[in-house]
Amino acid sequence: FYLDHVCFTLERMRERRIFDAKDGGFYRYSSRPDWQEPHPEKLLEDQAGLLQNHLHAYLLTQDPSLHQTAEGLIDYLDTTLLDANSGAFFGCQDYVRPEYQPSAGPAAGPPELLSVIDEYLYCDANARLASAYLGAWWVLGREGCRDRAVQILEILWEKLRLPDRGMCHYWDGNPQAPGLLMDSVITGTALLDAFACLGEEKYLERARELAGELIANHSHPSGGFSDLSEPGPGNLKYPVTLLTQNANTANFLVRLADLSGDQTYRQQAHWALRKFPNSHRDHEAFAAGFGQSLARLLSLPLIVTLVGEPGDSGVLNLARAALSNLRHGNLVLGFRADSGMAKPVAEIRLGGSIVTISEASDMRPEVILGLGNQT
Repeated sequence: FYLDHVCFTLERMRERRIFDAKDGGFYRYSSRPDWQEPHPEKLLEDQAGLLQNHLHAYLLTQDPSLHQTAEGLIDYLDTTLLDANSGAFFGCQDYVRPEYQPSAGPAAGPPELLSVIDEYLYCDANARLASAYLGAWWVLGREGCRDRAVQILEILWEKLRLPDRGMCHYWDGNPQAPGLLMDSVITGTALLDAFACLGEEKYLERARELAGELIANHSHPSGGFSDLSEPGPGNLKYPVTLLTQNANTANFLVRLADLSGDQTYRQQAHWALRKFPNSHRDHEAFAAGFGQSLARLLSLPLIVTLVGEPGDSGVLNLARAALSNLRHGNLVLGFRADSGMAKPVAEIRLGGSIVTISEASDMRPEVILGLGNQT
């Protein structure tokens, strides 16, 4: 039921004017609830999130229209928002209408909108896109997306990180606006995605560095993590602890514990959630992340590593079966490229026990019970 609703929503978005059928990409929002009166602005953050949603939905359904939209989003990003000089992506494509020229006469109508690119490089949006492009690599088999994701992460680390202070929010020729919690959390999550897909230890070590900095700089004395660690203008003088941000922080810390084996990060994840024992009930749909992070915190990690060729149908079948059939509260999905295998496999680990599965039909909850008995 829930998957059907997600796919229905993505389908309607693609059919309505909120999707730019001419130039590609999705507009930021619509002034009407039927998505037929879009505001002409396309944010990098939105494209990254929608790309991830389309990839995940395609992985679960094999719907070719979702595949097509994901491919189109990548093409739009690579041709419109890519900064060719740095290899990262600009923050936004906006549109402005030139002043009306009376000499043109009324028959000419209003002048056409002109495209304007916001050429700042935003940390959180680029980190989200790096995660999405890693997904596009192993789900769609687009080799260039892997290379682009690696490039983004290197740029963020070189240009937007201040040692001991975490990530800065944007680059305009210099790093600006340090100390925002979500920049470090989302970058850390992208680094863990890179470690899970590429297996390079440097990404895990960088994620650990960011975790240490955010724990030192953002931890609130009564529980949770504050949204900022350095005061800024206006209301940015006053740090607050927000449920949605702390749910994302807990997810990052639990996954870091699962991939590194250092369980002290789970204690910090508990710290992120402990301030919201009942207040999450007032957040309705916005409490979904809280529930997800709590489920992960309360479950042993079930680590599923897919081994095979990027984009291979066998790899996708195993991934789909793992996500659909294993029904585990903390499934950590990874990928390892191996073009020399006759058939892709899934390596499933729970605690110290490992089993290898090559058939999607064998991906059943009984596998977890067997691993638990071995442990």
